[in-house]
Amino acid sequence: MGDTGMRLLEDLEWRTQEYSALITDARRTSCGSGVLYYSGKGSMFFVFTCAHVLEALTDPIEVHFLLPIDRQKEDYRECCIFAGREQVVYSPIDEITETGNIKKHSVDAAVIYLKKDDALPLEATPYLIAEARKGDKVFSQGFPGGIKQGIPLLEIMDTTRGTVLHSLSDRREFTFRAEDGYLDQGNRVYELEGFSGAPVWHGEEENFSVLGLLSSGEGETVYRGRVSSVKMGIIRSIMKNHFNILLETRIIGIPEEDVACGKTQLLYDGTTRLPQKQSMYDDWLGMQTEKVRAYIDDIKFQKAIAFAKETMLDERFEQCSAHMIKHHMQHMLYCFEACYLDDEYHILEEEMRQRGLLKGHDPLRWLTYNFGKKNYKETMEYAKKILGDGTDSENVRILAEVFYDLGRAYEENAAAEDTLGHMVDEHENLKLEITEPDEEALIYQMIGFVYGERYKQYTRSVRCLNRAYRIGSDYAVLESLACAYYFLAIQEATREDGTVDTERINRAALYKARECFLIILEKADELYLSAILKREGCVLFNTFFFLQDTYRIITIYPLLKKYGPLFGEIDQRDLELKYARTLCQGGKIDLSVFSALSEADKVLIDSLGAMNEMMRTFEFKNPAMLKRTQCLERDMQRLIVAVENNIEKIDQRERMAVVAMLMNLYGWGRRIFGWNVTADMERHLVFIRAEGNEKAITAFENFLFENSHTVEEAEAKVVESWKNNPSLELWLEILQFYKRNWMLEKADAMFRDLFENHAEYVKDEPEYAYRAYIDYIIQYRRDIKEALRFFSVHKNEMQDKNIRIFWEHELMLYTNSFNHPERFEEERISFVEEGLLLPQEYHRVALIAYMCNLNAKKAWEHFNVDNAFFGILAQSKGSTYLTRERAMFLIWQRKYPPHRETTWNGMLETRVNSVKDTYRRENWHVRVQVIKKKLGFDVNRCIAIDAWGLYMIAIEDKLDTLEQFDNVYITHSSVSRMLEEMCHYENRYLESIIAYLEILSNVKLQSPDFEHQLLVRERAEYYEQCSTVALALKLGCPAVVGEPMLDNDMIVNFKNMIIRPCDYDLLK
Repeated sequence: MGDTGMRLLEDLEWRTQEYSALITDARRTSCGSGVLYYSGKGSMFFVFTCAHVLEALTDPIEVHFLLPIDRQKEDYRECCIFAGREQVVYSPIDEITETGNIKKHSVDAAVIYLKKDDALPLEATPYLIAEARKGDKVFSQGFPGGIKQGIPLLEIMDTTRGTVLHSLSDRREFTFRAEDGYLDQGNRVYELEGFSGAPVWHGEEENFSVLGLLSSGEGETVYRGRVSSVKMGIIRSIMKNHFNILLETRIIGIPEEDVACGKTQLLYDGTTRLPQKQSMYDDWLGMQTEKVRAYIDDIKFQKAIAFAKETMLDERFEQCSAHMIKHHMQHMLYCFEACYLDDEYHILEEEMRQRGLLKGHDPLRWLTYNFGKKNYKETMEYAKKILGDGTDSENVRILAEVFYDLGRAYEENAAAEDTLGHMVDEHENLKLEITEPDEEALIYQMIGFVYGERYKQYTRSVRCLNRAYRIGSDYAVLESLACAYYFLAIQEATREDGTVDTERINRAALYKARECFLIILEKADELYLSAILKREGCVLFNTFFFLQDTYRIITIYPLLKKYGPLFGEIDQRDLELKYARTLCQGGKIDLSVFSALSEADKVLIDSLGAMNEMMRTFEFKNPAMLKRTQCLERDMQRLIVAVENNIEKIDQRERMAVVAMLMNLYGWGRRIFGWNVTADMERHLVFIRAEGNEKAITAFENFLFENSHTVEEAEAKVVESWKNNPSLELWLEILQFYKRNWMLEKADAMFRDLFENHAEYVKDEPEYAYRAYIDYIIQYRRDIKEALRFFSVHKNEMQDKNIRIFWEHELMLYTNSFNHPERFEEERISFVEEGLLLPQEYHRVALIAYMCNLNAKKAWEHFNVDNAFFGILAQSKGSTYLTRERAMFLIWQRKYPPHRETTWNGMLETRVNSVKDTYRRENWHVRVQVIKKKLGFDVNRCIAIDAWGLYMIAIEDKLDTLEQFDNVYITHSSVSRMLEEMCHYENRYLESIIAYLEILSNVKLQSPDFEHQLLVRERAEYYEQCSTVALALKLGCPAVVGEPMLDNDMIVNFKNMIIRPCDYDLLK
């Protein structure tokens, strides 16, 4: 953080310290922290804290806080107010479990409401609440020491700073890492107990934004400063549903110019406007309705509806007052409306009429219901009826006027200034005198929707919708905001015929649309998701298509077919063509499943599929290898002739992708077989030039130049093109040049340069760049530690949870790390169901995971003799060739004999004496007693041991001595190595080791996590024995390492925990 950032952070800490509160009781045996909230009006103020803070306290609860007298001089008056348990409100969906005397809350949040008298000069708290983001700088101010006699409260207050590590949409908490300088490393658990409930503030913008409430350290990771914090969305829900107070909410990263009236603070009077309760039955129903609202806030509409119906069946329901019953049913109407459950909506409305709760329709719901159905005439007529009757409240009449004008925008084709101009001025300031903030949010939402959907004024649409979200933070608003950003993104890219020029898309706005959609997709249940797809399915699909997000395209399309509206012929063709183009990236596809594609479309998809299939042949292979591939030249020539013959049948606008692929095929033909194809490439370059895309023209002119000049000359030209016209597209051309010419060290450097010096290329859509880098490392077999490091740092910027899981799986497979094979299997099968993974590949990988865990029963479930992914590869002169996995598995299960390789130089009895001599000659060994003392071995009698270590113990007939330890840890890499060794020759010692490991109860098969792998990988070349050291490092135990060829870097960095098998007996 630079000087400016540091000064800003220090200023924020100074300006926010008066909002931190200390929470304790008369005994002073327990304490916590909280954050004050006062709206600026009314007789109530609030303290937000964590639920667990209050569990250890007795009545009355004491709340200590500071009142400013002179902020500049840090002169404060200390105040203390008492509260009883009846003044504490928890989340209605909180579930409490008890273990002994300890209560655990599933939703660790609480609100204390306090009486404000005239003698307490509180000012409005100016902060907003926001969602934390990965990488945000944060700070928290609380009271780790509790009340200390004679010491001012301000001096007791302490600060911790840190950086957000994880903030996932589907979780109620986020995690940040506290910096070492702000917590006592030796006593972090104690310190964090006092911090519990303290506000976690955003530390990088001048606006006050509370992100969460510091909850606790994360188990053993607290000593690495990892701290869990409850998101403020829970507090927002409690305040809205229990007190009917809306906390202003902002989306970090959205600039103020994107928000209407962005600098106007909302002040609410702090009074409750919920229906007045008349009995204990009303109290009960009020709590039930709050729970329904909490489920709605969490986008769990199915739970909300089920619980609301369950409540209505309870015998207490009929004992409640009419206005409380009506209030409960209105929430059900909202759910039915939002989820397109029209029949249920009308049935419930009829029941409300029969109960005397409605005379006709619920005014607000009927207005929004008809407008949402595009029944604009009905909307206007009903609005006119409300205005004519004069029986509804002033706010309802204002809403009727609003919806009347909204209807006119469509029904009368009225101009924006004659409709929306009645409601907002040129700066989107609301002209209407509305008193209810939730109705203000609705008005801004509807204005924003119509600005975009009807008038195509997407900048104003975005501003109004962002304002609506600030006030109401409603997910229906977020849905509309996502659509507004999408249409803003394609506004300048849309052609006259409605198609989109992808080169002209505003990708920054498109990425914001994606972010909004992903928040909903990660949280929404299936019922609400089906409604979104009916409303905005095409927008949702196109957002991910234009971002080329293959995973989301493939997963959303089947849902769109299942839940989406009935598409017209043009829209159906458009969707099918986009989906088919995505699928054919993997090769030829079955076109019979597409009903709306034209013959020209089918020629296009068939050509692209065939060429993509051929291009996959070239992946990760150099020209010398490819030249030896049987029939490759013949197949390439036949494919090119077929595509050239069909190219005129393809629509002109779609032809560019085919021409680009042909250029690549000609280039590969020249590179592999020396074809003279300059004339063919120049012919297609004429077409590319005619299309007028300057970046594409430059790229393919460079490509043609590469095919007729030396590699050095071509490199100079492609780099010069980028320097003359810097852009991501031309930067990618340099990267592709290095990859196809196998100049991989330079490709590595390009990626490093991208993230270090060209952040502007990825700032608008960073996740795709991160995924591309990890994919490159894995596919081109580059240094895996770079992928591990990058994934560890950036995984939580991958907002799409399934993509995050997929890459984690790939890295687990690459590093032989299968700590939770059942979870791995369960998560992996979802990729098969979604068409992202072939079933044969799924079974191959699942078999490896269970085999490395020596779980034969589960491994057999995935083995199939006919599965080519681990079946016979070839037969020659009677010899059978197996895949590596099949050989390892069948030889382990004694279904196939070892190869009996006479030249193998692995774990052999004949090598044992020379290996022992190696141990004796080594002069770096640390005394076993020193290692035992340092690692606390006498208290925790555990070891990690590598494959050679086990082998040397088995040779000495000492396998039974493993039982003397509390736990013996063996990595999956070690198991894999032993199983592979058994493939090369018959080894009775390894067979006995494997058999022993399968039955010994204290043996734990476990791999180090990515973080601890990196600690070793960054210091030494990483092999099987290194995984043992990394695991020992994580567990804090000795590593028995028998590998004779031990890297010097391993010795220098980790000798203080390594014990050689020759000293194994000293561990007893």
